[in-house]
Amino acid sequence: MKLLNYFHHRVAVVFAAFSLFLSVAFGMFLYDSLYEVDDQVRRALLDNFEQSFVDHYRQTGEYLSGDGAFQIRVLVSGRDPIEAPYRALEPGYHEYYLDQEHVISGVLPPKLGQESVAVDVPRYLLIHNDSDSHAINRHQDEILLTIELAVLGVSLLGILIGLLLSRQLSLPVRTLKARIDATDPDNPSLVPLARQDEFGDISHAYADTLDRVRRSLERERRFSGYASHELRTPVAVVKSSLNLWNACQRSEDVERAEAIRAKVIGRISDANQQMEEVIQTFLLLSRQQLDWDEVEALDLSALLSDLLEKYQAIDGYDRIRVEPRIEPGVLRQLNPKAVRLILSTLLRNGFGYAAGTLSIALDQHGLLLSNDIDQLRVEQSEHFGFGLEIATQLCEQIRWRCDCRRSEQNRFIAQILFDDSTPGPGA
Repeated sequence: MKLLNYFHHRVAVVFAAFSLFLSVAFGMFLYDSLYEVDDQVRRALLDNFEQSFVDHYRQTGEYLSGDGAFQIRVLVSGRDPIEAPYRALEPGYHEYYLDQEHVISGVLPPKLGQESVAVDVPRYLLIHNDSDSHAINRHQDEILLTIELAVLGVSLLGILIGLLLSRQLSLPVRTLKARIDATDPDNPSLVPLARQDEFGDISHAYADTLDRVRRSLERERRFSGYASHELRTPVAVVKSSLNLWNACQRSEDVERAEAIRAKVIGRISDANQQMEEVIQTFLLLSRQQLDWDEVEALDLSALLSDLLEKYQAIDGYDRIRVEPRIEPGVLRQLNPKAVRLILSTLLRNGFGYAAGTLSIALDQHGLLLSNDIDQLRVEQSEHFGFGLEIATQLCEQIRWRCDCRRSEQNRFIAQILFDDSTPGPGA
């Protein structure tokens, strides 16, 4: 029964059963039709003989003795004894299936010239017994064998056609299954079937699903790489700071050791804050929608200035020339964690990949960051662009529109447009 688990096998079995049913039904219909034709032929013979019998009597007054070729027996009242079964027959055509007899009962008309004379006309019976005379009865076994062979042949032909038809019908299913089996789990993708039917629609829908799964897997890999990349630097800072702290414990210069320890504590604090920002980023991304009960009135101008001052103090970032144009008093009612992460991500991206200058412009309508691109650093980085994807998703969370692009002058531009429907202070 495991074979019936396959679609084309079930189609073949159903088609074969249907063909067998039709063949048997057609055989029975043909067999009954032969007997019906036999009945019609027999009746026609009796009718013809009856017409001849009546005409002969009217013209000659004599009775035909019967038709030996077709075994027609003639009984006439007053001349022949009428058996009991035939005495009560009304004039007409009668059939006796038990004895395989067909009987025509009638009354003879007056002879020619005696139509006006009241005479007692006799009744007649024409009896045809076909138990052995008809070809159908003589060749019944051969006819049944022929019909059975025809039924068997049609059934086998139906099975063959069913197999061919089922394989043709299941071809797109088997093709789709083969392509699915060949799908690489690490890079799921599928070439849809080039068909304009339901199988084509299913393959396109499955291909789209696999494409979404593939993009999701790629996104998870990229975000995992981004997380490890972002956490690698603060972890390294903490490790080097601890080594420096241990070295200070063996130093004889107490004042210099205390100064170094203070600097170490500051570096560890900055690294800890950077790790918290990364963790907060992923926590916010995991939420479908931010809770607007967590919002508060933010001075974006002051927040951006504080973050800019912080990044300018980081070692290596002091080589970047910053051109700020920050309009004071830009207030919004927003989630402080999300806004801080967005601004930190954009600034970190700008300082990390800028070749020499970083332009920052903030006003009541939005934020614009622009920097020339250090192509060498971009090519050496494995995670370039990950932070921008995260910033874009966080912007969607707080209803900001973020557009990151590369200009023809080889400058990177990140533009944020504030949503006017964002709740303001006092909302």
